Amino acid sequence: MTRQHVRQNESSDCGAACLAAVSAAHGKTVSVTQLRDALGTAARGVSVRGLVEGAVELGFEAKVVRVGEDALTTSYTRPAIAHVTTSTGDPHFVVIHRATSRRLLIGDPAEKRRRWVAVDDFLERFTGVLVLLAPSRAFEPGGSQSRPVGRFLRLLRPHRALFLWAILGSLILTVLGIATSFATKIIVDEVIPYGLESLIVPLGVLFLGMYVVQHAVQFIRQWIVLHLSQRIDVPLILGYFAHVYRMPFRFFDSRPVGDILTRFGDAMTVKNVLTGAALSAVLDAVMAIVTGAVLFSLDASLFLVIVVFVIVSVVLVVAFLRPFRAVNGEQMQQASVLNSRIIEGLRGVEGIKLEGFEPREMEGVEREYIRSVRFSFREGMLENGQSTLMSLFQAAAGLLLLLFGTTRIIDGDLTLGTLMAFVALSAFFIDPVSRLIGLQLEWQEASMALRRVGEILDYEPEGGESSGFAEIDHGGGVRFDSVSFGYRGRATALRELSFSIREGERVAFVGPSGGGKSTIAKLLLRVVEPDEGSIALSGIPLERISPADVRSHIAYVPQQVSLYSRSVADNVRLSVPDASPRAVRRALERSHADEFVAALPHGVSTVLDEAGAGLSGGERRRLGLARALLKESPLYVFDEVTSDLDASTEALVIDDLMASLPGATVIMIAHRLASVMRCERIFVVEAGRIVEEGTHSELIEMGGLYADMWAVQRGESQSTRGRVEEARSSRRPRGRQENDAITYR
Repeated sequence: MTRQHVRQNESSDCGAACLAAVSAAHGKTVSVTQLRDALGTAARGVSVRGLVEGAVELGFEAKVVRVGEDALTTSYTRPAIAHVTTSTGDPHFVVIHRATSRRLLIGDPAEKRRRWVAVDDFLERFTGVLVLLAPSRAFEPGGSQSRPVGRFLRLLRPHRALFLWAILGSLILTVLGIATSFATKIIVDEVIPYGLESLIVPLGVLFLGMYVVQHAVQFIRQWIVLHLSQRIDVPLILGYFAHVYRMPFRFFDSRPVGDILTRFGDAMTVKNVLTGAALSAVLDAVMAIVTGAVLFSLDASLFLVIVVFVIVSVVLVVAFLRPFRAVNGEQMQQASVLNSRIIEGLRGVEGIKLEGFEPREMEGVEREYIRSVRFSFREGMLENGQSTLMSLFQAAAGLLLLLFGTTRIIDGDLTLGTLMAFVALSAFFIDPVSRLIGLQLEWQEASMALRRVGEILDYEPEGGESSGFAEIDHGGGVRFDSVSFGYRGRATALRELSFSIREGERVAFVGPSGGGKSTIAKLLLRVVEPDEGSIALSGIPLERISPADVRSHIAYVPQQVSLYSRSVADNVRLSVPDASPRAVRRALERSHADEFVAALPHGVSTVLDEAGAGLSGGERRRLGLARALLKESPLYVFDEVTSDLDASTEALVIDDLMASLPGATVIMIAHRLASVMRCERIFVVEAGRIVEEGTHSELIEMGGLYADMWAVQRGESQSTRGRVEEARSSRRPRGRQENDAITYR
C-alpha cells in the first residue's frame, strides 16, 4: 500500500483532497476535480453525507463514528478522514495516515506535506468525528494521472514548419555569432602583428555585412515566434472557454466564478510558455551545443571552467525547485480565492451598502489580498536569492576564466586573440545555458498552470451534439415514472414521482418552498439527472435526447432571468438570433414588456447595463417571458414567471399566455395560486411527493393543503398558516443525523 498526500485546490476542496489521498493509498488514482461532483462539493464545502456517498461510489465501505480521546490512537482502519477545526474556527477535513501512542501522521490538504502531530495538539482541533474507509469488492485499483503536457504539445504539431524555421534561424544566428566573434582573434593575432593594413577595410565590410544579416535573421525569427504564438493562442484560449461553456450545470454550481477566471489566466501562462519558453529552450539548446563544441575545440582547459560553472548553476536550480513549486501553488490558489471574494462582493454590492456592511467586507478583501501579497513577496525573495547567487557564480566564473587564460598566455600555451575570441564566444554559451537554467522559474509556474487548466479540460463535458430529436416535429407530452432525485450530500428532493402531461395541456406545480417544484423543471431540462426512474419527452426517453436538443425543444423562464449588456432586442432574441424586428416587438407585446421598453432612451435598441442592472424584478421577468415566447416551442416551462408582477399585470399576462399559446404544452411552477387557477390540472408537491391533484375548484373542495394555502393567500383564515408552516417544516429532517451534521471545508 502506498501513501500519498494530495493538496486541495481551494478551501472547499478539502474533503475531495482527503478522499483522493485515501484512494491513492489503496492504489487508485483519482483527481480532486473528479471527486468534487461525486461528493456534491459546493462553494461552501462538502457534508459528511456527501463524503460518505462519494466514497461508496468510488468503491469504499464507509462508516461515520464518534471517538473519544482514548480511541484516537487505537487500532482502526487507516488512513481515515477526521474532522477538525482550523485556527480560525472553520470546519475542515484531514487524513490520519498513522498513529502511535503519542503522535499522529496527519495529511492536511491545506499544507505542503504530511507531518507528525502530537496527540494532545491534535485533540485541541479534533471534533470527534471520524470517517472510516475500507475498499469493498467494487473497489478497482488503477487510474492514471492526467498528462497535460502532451495535450498542450499537440497544439504545436500543426505548426511544425514554423517551429523548424525558427530553429533554422537560430542556427544561422549561432553561426554568424561565432563568425563575428573571430573578428577579434583575426585582428589581434593576424592583422596587428603582421601589419596587414590592406585587410582592415575588407574585413570591416565583411563583418559589417555579417552583422546586418545577423540582425535581419533575428528580426525574421522573432516574426516567426510571434506568428506561432498567434496560431497557438486562438485554439488554446478560445478552446478553454469553449470547453467551459460545454460543462454541465453542476460544474458551475460547485465552483466560484473567480476560480474559473483565474484558470483562464493559467491558460495564458501555458500559452506564454508554449510560444515563448518552449521555443526559446530549443533555440538556446541548439546555440549552447554548437557554441560549446567550438569553445571546446578552441581550448578544452578554458571550457572546463565554464562547465564547472554550469554544474554549480544546475545544483543551485535543483535546490530551489521545491520551494518554488510550493509557493507557486499557494499563490495560484490564493489568487483564485481573492478573485472569488472580489467578484462576490461586487455582485452583492447593493446589499452590502444597504446593510452598512462595507467595512467588514473590505476587511475580508484586505485579508485575502494581504495573503496574496505575502505569497508574492515569498516568491520574489526566492527569485532574488537565486538570481543573486547565480550572478555571483557567473561573475566568479568570468574572473576565473580571465585569470586562467592570462596564465596560459604567459606560459605561451594561448594567444591573446584566442583568449579574446574565447571570452566573446563564451557569452554565446553561458547566456543560453543561463536562460535554460532560469526557465525553471517559468516551468514551475507553468507546471502548476498546466495542472490547473488540465483539471478543467479533463472534466467530461455535457453531451452537446445533436441526437436528431430537434430535426423531427415533436409535441410537448411529458411523463415521469417513479423518479427520485437528491442533491449529493443533502436530503432527497423528489421521491418516486410519477405523472403524465398530455400534449397541449396546461398544468401547474404548487406547494411549500423546498418541496421540489423547481427540481422537476431541472430534471426535465437535463440540468440534473434522476437517481432512479425515467423521464420521457414526447414518448422518447430523455436520456436518448441530447441536452442541447432538449433545451431547444423547451422554452423556459427560470426564477432568475439572465440578462446581458446588449440591446433589449438582442436579449430577447438570444435563442432565435435571426428573429425579425417585428417578431421581437410582438413577443414584447405578448409579455406586456412593450410599454416599459418604449420608455427606455432608445427603445428596443437600448443597451442594458451589466446583468440587466437598473431594471426591476418585474421588468426582468417580462423580458425573460418575451424571450421564451419568441422561441415558439411546443413546450413551455414557467418557473415563478409572475412572482414580481403586481396583481393586475399578473392577470393580464396569465390571460394572454393562456390565449396565445394554442396547442402548446404549458407547465407553470408557482407559489401564488392566483396565477394557476386557469390550469387544467394542478399538482400539489410536498416534501418531494405529489400529495394532491385536480383543478382549482376540485382542490378547494378537497379542503387539503391547496385549500389552506389558497385561504392564506386570500387572507380568509389566518389560523390556517399553522398548517402551511407545518407542511413546510415537514420538508426538513426530523432529527440531526451524523451524516448531515455539518458542512465541512
